[in-house]
Amino acid sequence: MTTSPKTLLSIATLALAGAALGGCAIYFDDRDDSGGGYTYCDDTGCWYCDDYGDCYPGGDGGWGECSNNYDCAAGCYCEDGACVETGFCEKDADCRAGMVCDDRGTCVPEGSGELCTSDADCPYGTYCDEASGACVGSWTCTDDGDCGPGYECDDRGTCVPSPCTDDSQCLEGCVCVDGTCEETGTCSADADCGEGMKCDKDRNTCTPCGADGCEPVNPGNCYEPAVCEIAPPVCPSGTLPGVADGCYTGVCIPEALCPDEPPFTCADAADEADCLDHGCEPVYVGVNCTDPDGGTCVGDEPDCTCEYFEYGFCRDRAAP
Repeated sequence: MTTSPKTLLSIATLALAGAALGGCAIYFDDRDDSGGGYTYCDDTGCWYCDDYGDCYPGGDGGWGECSNNYDCAAGCYCEDGACVETGFCEKDADCRAGMVCDDRGTCVPEGSGELCTSDADCPYGTYCDEASGACVGSWTCTDDGDCGPGYECDDRGTCVPSPCTDDSQCLEGCVCVDGTCEETGTCSADADCGEGMKCDKDRNTCTPCGADGCEPVNPGNCYEPAVCEIAPPVCPSGTLPGVADGCYTGVCIPEALCPDEPPFTCADAADEADCLDHGCEPVYVGVNCTDPDGGTCVGDEPDCTCEYFEYGFCRDRAAP
């Protein structure tokens, strides 16, 4: 069917008038509004307009149809095969009631977001995050060298995450599963991870236990000093945080299971004899110490004279 120039002019006038009222352009294949024509949709249907201002009606399988939101320009979404204008947004609060802000910065009806299952479902310059089902913005490319570490250039000219072969290739809190980095959560102890998981403390990442299951969690000791830079767990009343190998285990031990008294430390020595009995080193401090000018001074300062020295405190002996 051939459309007459007069009809084309009428359609063009209709399309341009609708455009002034804020219609939605939709883009297919490699065509966009930077040249090569555009598609305009309004209440009368969809029209393809070329660079010369001639507009043609879009038929079945033609320019005037959308199959998903990514076929529409930002600010519009796809409804029943046509692009509908809803406006731009940065967050859900920018949209009217019943609508949310999608990853294109467009208000769409709540629950209408389309989930992707593969990169092929996403537009150029994005890839599918299969964990969330969302198309994630990326970079365009011609070869792998255009992409950053951990990414490669796919046949769509988009940088996508490279398949992983080892957990070390994934970010903290993620492990490699069947070539994909999947989020499992961060941790400082096994207790931070869910059932069937243990904490890889080198990566602060929850990892699946082996085929034989997880080893029993070592609750640690009640009074062992903690030297690791790991925050203690928040334990309820009547329990104490367990410590093993100088680190909090993340387990809260009931006081009833703890020894009656904490183990002795040199700093706990009651007096000089108690310090020596436990193999610790007593430290003596000077009394009534003066410097050559008659001022007061500390006993271990140079040229400091003290009337006598007395037991001050107890400390661990230095390693030989």
